[in-house]
Amino acid sequence: MSYVTVDPNLYTKNRYVVRISNIPNLTGISDRDLDLTTFTNNIKSVNIPSLTQNLLYSYWQQSVQLHPNPQGARETNTLNVEWVLDSRFLNYSILNAWVQGSRYGEASRTDLLKDNCIDRFDIYTLDNALNAKALFSFRRVFIVGVGELLLEFGASDITTFQTIFQYEKLEWSIDPDFEEF
Repeated sequence: MSYVTVDPNLYTKNRYVVRISNIPNLTGISDRDLDLTTFTNNIKSVNIPSLTQNLLYSYWQQSVQLHPNPQGARETNTLNVEWVLDSRFLNYSILNAWVQGSRYGEASRTDLLKDNCIDRFDIYTLDNALNAKALFSFRRVFIVGVGELLLEFGASDITTFQTIFQYEKLEWSIDPDFEEF
């Protein structure tokens, strides 16, 4: 386990903690030297997506009836994250290498491309006393895209970039304990 942050993100008014179990490392940097606080401390915002469900239609006595689809969703859901660029461009470089390596068939942990994913992307919401009140746990998270970087000369705001992830499963709980990976 790399260095896991326990401090709230300072870029927002909300109090939450993000914990990432792993990042697929396709950079050549050793996993031992890959510090996950580069990611967890530089998240500016996370857009927790809506959850949708497909419905089945049937007809009975000339009226339409709707039914939940018990077969489940066939597509994964999208998770959008906005990052603050760290001073060494490390978070951007690692995410960019993940996309490029996956596009060209490079695997990070095993020989299977399906393992080029974050196992757990956890978001803990905190109260004013910094006690965990809710946990959103995204499982098997895959990167889909890294947004553009706008670098400006002179006085400027903090530099941010967007990433788009897709995940296979979302679990949530109320009043969770902080878990170790």
